[in-house]
Amino acid sequence: AEPVRFEDGARLADDLLEGKTILLNLEKAGKVDSRRLLDFMSGAAYALQGYVRRVSGSIYLVVPNGEEVTDADAMSQMENSGLYL
Repeated sequence: AEPVRFEDGARLADDLLEGKTILLNLEKAGKVDSRRLLDFMSGAAYALQGYVRRVSGSIYLVVPNGEEVTDADAMSQMENSGLYL
């Protein structure tokens, strides 16, 4: 997901609630929106007993409860999304 505005966070939190792992790329968001989105998604992950892991730079994995993502899984997801670091 490549949100640009803080308001995009609600849709991403809904995806997390549905059990989807989110590869969150904040590079297109402004500095303030990027920080707010990361804080919001971290709170959503915590409330749902999931977690957030920084992959690189402004890219994070937001993982729902019951899922475990390894570094190899993360690289595979990024490659499949056309995102290379």
